[in-house]
This record gives sequence, C-alpha cells and structure tokens, in this order.
Amino acid sequence: MFLAAVARPRYDYHRKAMFDGKLGIWPLVEDYTAQRNSANRSAGTVLTRNIASIDRDVIKEFLLKEVTPTIKRKWPAQD
Repeated sequence: MFLAAVARPRYDYHRKAMFDGKLGIWPLVEDYTAQRNSANRSAGTVLTRNIASIDRDVIKEFLLKEVTPTIKRKWPAQD
C-alpha cells in the first residue's frame, strides 16, 4: 500500500517556475530481521514487508514524519 500526496498545480513566482502539484508517494512498509535461516537468506537479515494493519496511528506518523516536511519544502512560497 502507498500513501500519495498531490496538490493543485500553480505558478511559483519566487522560484519563477511552475509547481506541478506532485508532492510524493511513500510505501507503507516496515523493516524487520529474519528470525531463522532459510535457503534464501541467513538469520538476522533485514527484510521489508507491508504494514499489516493501517490505522489512524500509522497514518498520523507518516503525515508528521514524511508528508508535512515534504509539503513545507516543495510548496510555493506565496501560498
């Protein structure tokens, strides 16, 4: 599952460029370590998997840590 953020395109007068409105897309995944050895990997290898339950706390964490800093960095200075 992915979290995507977009906005209305507009002209940024301070940068003299068009703001396309594309803020970003973030995968909702978590890292974990392999507990046992297998034919494909050894124990202790860091793996990635989807977050099993997307609830309000997960969305809030992503909004505060990922989306909000990106909005502040990319948003036109006029607005």
